[in-house]
Amino acid sequence: MALGELRIRSLRKDEIKDLRGKIQESLSIGEFFLPRGCKVEVFSSGKEEIYAVDGEPIFYIKEDGMIVPLLVYVLKFNVSLPNVTVDVKAVPHVCNGADVFKPGVTQIDPGIKKGEIVIVTEEKNKKPICIGISLMDSSEIQEAIRGKVILNIHCIGDDIWNFSRNLRKR
Repeated sequence: MALGELRIRSLRKDEIKDLRGKIQESLSIGEFFLPRGCKVEVFSSGKEEIYAVDGEPIFYIKEDGMIVPLLVYVLKFNVSLPNVTVDVKAVPHVCNGADVFKPGVTQIDPGIKKGEIVIVTEEKNKKPICIGISLMDSSEIQEAIRGKVILNIHCIGDDIWNFSRNLRKR
């Protein structure tokens, strides 16, 4: 995320309702992200927009319209999304923006579909380190011997992580 001039705007009730529907469609947790009567602000500093609900940064919307939960939110509120666990050796690579490859996967939730948003956790402490997009169904990942299985779209230490953490401090 290019961090240029920060623009802030509040959403109207009808915009929040539309957004709740989009979140429900893509993540099946729309009400959880946007409870009734909440205040939603949009922080723009580049191509993506970060959405804060009642002052708490919750998610961002990528250029292509995909809704992505923020790791700061996932960590604080223990958000439940499909999960892929990686071994200790993969952690520094994933936290530096690398995609997840099969040899590093130690556990995967069943029922993950190709193209679905997943949380990548590290094996030792079970803490989320990355939000990604599954490049295969969970059964295909389990059968794979090697290759890229999760596209890393947001990780601890990236620009979005830093931007959203700074929003929490304001």
